[in-house]
Amino acid sequence: MLELLATGEQEGERSRIGVREGDEVVVGRDSGCQWVIVWDPHLSRRHFTLKARKETLIVEVVSERVNPIFYRGQEARSFEVKPGEAFVVGTTTFRLLANRTDFASPSQPDVQEFTFTREQLDLVSFSDAEKRIEILTHLPDLIINSRNDDEVFARVTAILLTGMIQVEAVAIVGIVDGKVAVFYTSRKYEAAGEVYPSKKLVQEAVSHQDQTVLHVWGIGDQQTGPQYTMASEADWALCTPLSGSQQKFGIYCSGKMPDHRSFEGSPMMTPVNRMNADIKFVELVSEIVGSILRLRNLERQQAGLRQFFSPPILQALGDQFDTKILEPRECDVVAMFCDLRDFSKRAEQKSGDLFGILHQVSLALEIVTREILRHGGVIGDFHGDAALGFWGWPLTNKDVGLQACRAALAIRQSFEALRNYPDPQIASTKMGIGLAYGRAVAGKIGTSDQVKVTVFGPVVNLASRLESCTRTLRVPVVLEESLVRLVRDRLSSEEGRLRKLARIIPYGLQTPHDVYELLPAHGPNCTLTDEQVATYETGINQFIDGKWDEAYRHLHSMPSTDQAMDFIIARIAEHNRVAPSNWDGIVRLASK
Repeated sequence: MLELLATGEQEGERSRIGVREGDEVVVGRDSGCQWVIVWDPHLSRRHFTLKARKETLIVEVVSERVNPIFYRGQEARSFEVKPGEAFVVGTTTFRLLANRTDFASPSQPDVQEFTFTREQLDLVSFSDAEKRIEILTHLPDLIINSRNDDEVFARVTAILLTGMIQVEAVAIVGIVDGKVAVFYTSRKYEAAGEVYPSKKLVQEAVSHQDQTVLHVWGIGDQQTGPQYTMASEADWALCTPLSGSQQKFGIYCSGKMPDHRSFEGSPMMTPVNRMNADIKFVELVSEIVGSILRLRNLERQQAGLRQFFSPPILQALGDQFDTKILEPRECDVVAMFCDLRDFSKRAEQKSGDLFGILHQVSLALEIVTREILRHGGVIGDFHGDAALGFWGWPLTNKDVGLQACRAALAIRQSFEALRNYPDPQIASTKMGIGLAYGRAVAGKIGTSDQVKVTVFGPVVNLASRLESCTRTLRVPVVLEESLVRLVRDRLSSEEGRLRKLARIIPYGLQTPHDVYELLPAHGPNCTLTDEQVATYETGINQFIDGKWDEAYRHLHSMPSTDQAMDFIIARIAEHNRVAPSNWDGIVRLASK
């Protein structure tokens, strides 16, 4: 049976399958395939087939419409893979394992096993120190510049063949699903044939002792049989665990002793002593590679976490991922609630095209999340077609108000740019934004079974209510007065402007709030001049003071394109421009 290993770019993206001769295996993302690779979107539902033929594997694409397969650096649609070779689809590498573990270190009395402590190796000096140190200094750059694990393995084996005096063959081995697997092999002399690692030795070093293990067997004996496959070309083999990955990898080396004397007596009096420098070298290589692999894994984890945590949270977590910073705590935050307008109505009208609706929602939320993250915010939650963002946690920042306003202006500008989108459904997409500043609890919030990083408190409810007010007040972005006080003197007119809209009690609340619109700077994206904004605010203040006839004249002078005045003018007109006797300046909204 041949075994094929698939590995993706992210940690944990690893799958393995065995293919027997005569079988045909279909590979793809569809659940009906014999081998399902779920992590790579470049794979089609049914992408290619596998057929085993003795020691090789035949790969054939299912149709001409699938993404290309690259084998030996060239695009191929039908090819034959040999053990140890690989091919690539998208971000996934498929390697036919050279799983030759039929050779086992002999169990006869003349076989000796040695292990080495750190204290022992610290006492070892290199006879050719300059050469080995020169090799080690180049190792980090070689590994960091490797595109994938295969390149890492290739460069590590080349380093070991160059830096170890007695080594003849090197392999990168590991334990996958409880079985010994060979991921990469290399020889000092390619004509010497394949590398046959010892299954027993690999398991002993990688799984049992978790340290370097050396096996030495009878020199000069001419035994035959599969367990002595390497006897004519090597009389020792060692395996050193390779840390830095969730998978159990090891470096396997084999070669000839410096002489053929007996191995009886103390190991320190035998040729094993002369190998200590090589053993120390392979352990140094293992430590360096392990550290770099851990760094690569950290980078992969952070790349994956970016889907769930915003940059401020990742920065606060640090390299050690100290999750104590995520514990909920009370703090001052700016909450932003964004909602896609008329989504429920659209979804009902387009119930036969749910994927089309999903595309619209995804595009809208992508704009929102991009700008929240770009301006230092945290994504708190998604509610169908709505998103919650906030500033002020996990790290305090005096600029949270400005950052939130800049994000809101950028979102507003992006949605206005959608008007030129070729799809009329997307071109007509509108978003309402509510912003509020206040005290809240932020951090890991949830139950014992499930938690999420979000924010909780009245300020979040207020932001949601203000977003609902954008429909009534006919503006895209509404802020409350405490946030306005926070940013008024710091928001430059080149970035944005503020205008008072009304004094309201949002539906479901009891406290009145002076609410404002966040306007872009005067220009193509906002036709209102500073004078017109001042005229509007004069009219609103007159409306609040009960001077409705004067308020009507000021508001009615606004451009017809400014829809913000419509709601107030309608109220004034209903009462013939005369404020009711019990007028307190507050508009109480009866619905969301």
